[in-house]
Amino acid sequence: SWEKVKYCCAISLLLQVKRKCSTFVFLLCRAVFIFLKMPPKSKRPFRVPGCKVMKGLSRNDKIIKKTRDACTQHKYTYLLSMENCNNTFLFGLRSHMRGSALVYGNNKLQQVALGKSAEDELKEGVSRISKQLKFEKALLFTDLSDPQVRRRFDGYTPACHAKPGTTALSTVTLKKGPEVFLKWPASEENKFRELGLPVAVESGKIHLLEDITVCRVGETLTPQAAQLLKKVDAKTARLTVNIEDVWTNPDPVENKKKKKKQDNGGEGEGEEEDSGEE
Repeated sequence: SWEKVKYCCAISLLLQVKRKCSTFVFLLCRAVFIFLKMPPKSKRPFRVPGCKVMKGLSRNDKIIKKTRDACTQHKYTYLLSMENCNNTFLFGLRSHMRGSALVYGNNKLQQVALGKSAEDELKEGVSRISKQLKFEKALLFTDLSDPQVRRRFDGYTPACHAKPGTTALSTVTLKKGPEVFLKWPASEENKFRELGLPVAVESGKIHLLEDITVCRVGETLTPQAAQLLKKVDAKTARLTVNIEDVWTNPDPVENKKKKKKQDNGGEGEGEEEDSGEE
């Protein structure tokens, strides 16, 4: 190829120069050789940003603003502790608590929104809730009283797969035969053997050779038992939501009225502008 011809010419030129010419000419030829060896410059078009300024609010600012708005507009702020929670159950819990605002996420951002001390707290006394935001905690902003919230939580306790370290709520026993592993192909036999099950492949299906009790009521689940229960689709845990603390907003109705006035005022201004344009 043409590239190989260029490299060969450049190498021969270097050898001749090194023998007969001065150091300056040798370095010059070496620079030419390096230039020829450089990869070709890409001719693909690329976009050059004309401005580095980020427009609008960032994701963290939106979370802080959402938390502050919900805190000022609702009467009660509940601090919740959640067990065995995942995204699916969280979505269902939000639907079950329609009309309220449930914030479950970055505890540091929520602490910034509510205030970490009495000096920078959003409302008087709300920093008490902010200081307790650790681990799997959530905030519920609502106008429902404590008994009403507890009744709603008691009515929503879906079953889920247990995690390692949790307490088993029921006894799970796997019966002898292929019924437990009908949805699993025969190639998964080794994985069940690694989990401690006596299994064998017969007629292209995984068979359990004897009855096995995976867990009993009140026992703490090991990682091996929790993984096995998930594989056989045995749900031995439930989503539980507990109320840790509650803070009462002294003037939530006034904040709502102010927001409505601002919205109505904005709409009125927009109508006046439209009429002027006409």
